[in-house]
Amino acid sequence: MALLGETNQSIIVVADTHFGLRKETQVCDPNAFSDFLNWVKFLERGGEEKLDLGIWGSSETSVALEPPEKIILLGDILELWDSSVKSIDASTRYVIQLLSDLNCEKIYILGNHDYDLLDIAGDYPLG
Repeated sequence: MALLGETNQSIIVVADTHFGLRKETQVCDPNAFSDFLNWVKFLERGGEEKLDLGIWGSSETSVALEPPEKIILLGDILELWDSSVKSIDASTRYVIQLLSDLNCEKIYILGNHDYDLLDIAGDYPLG
């Protein structure tokens, strides 16, 4: 068992993207998230990226980023309250493909805006 801080495991946590939402003042941004997932794929393919630690680094001034072992989708990824099926489909089709192409484990924790996914769990190819 590894204690907190004793592991090099990389985990990405994403929450509240509300894909499908399109109102006057609130719009989801699947393009930005797709760019991020493409960057993660770049890391998986051996791409190198370093993070400057600034004043927080001890003896090291930067650390090489590793691809994640897990991506946790922490609720309200889809907007099932205030959006249409068409807008959800249009904003997630490419995102879902990118997620499925990543080698890491994906964990989806339902939020209140996407809780209705329980009704269709296991009925579609992506689970």
